Amino acid sequence: MLEALDHVVRQGKVHYLGACSPTAWQFAKIREIQNAGGLARFSVMQNLYNLAYREEEREMIPYCVHEGVALVPWSPIARGFLAGALPRDREATGRRAHQDKVLTSDFGSDADYAVLKAQFTETEQVNLTFAIGAINVWNRLAVGFRSAHPAG
Repeated sequence: MLEALDHVVRQGKVHYLGACSPTAWQFAKIREIQNAGGLARFSVMQNLYNLAYREEEREMIPYCVHEGVALVPWSPIARGFLAGALPRDREATGRRAHQDKVLTSDFGSDADYAVLKAQFTETEQVNLTFAIGAINVWNRLAVGFRSAHPAG
């Protein structure tokens, strides 16, 4: 598979290779194999990252920053949770919230609601809609992480 990806890059049909959601050790191993074989390497990582799920800050984000790999997080508002789609009483609001079983299974812990409460308080203070507030807070989280971990 890695040879096939390298081939389409060398043909000019693909400019950047990206991966989605492997563990940090898996991603590092794949890039080591690509490097050792002289193959085109993954240069973009798409990972789950938001205020309610920050696990990527432990290994993946520092690895990507160190290696110069671009980050493209998916679900920055936690499948709608950070936009208020799952109130504390667990009565989902909106059509997607009723159909999205991952939303109700992956988000909604006490820690998640603490993040939501802090975000809601800040959002009210600056008079933003809840969804725009979630993205605004997420952007500052990303910038803050980047400032604390500059590429070296």
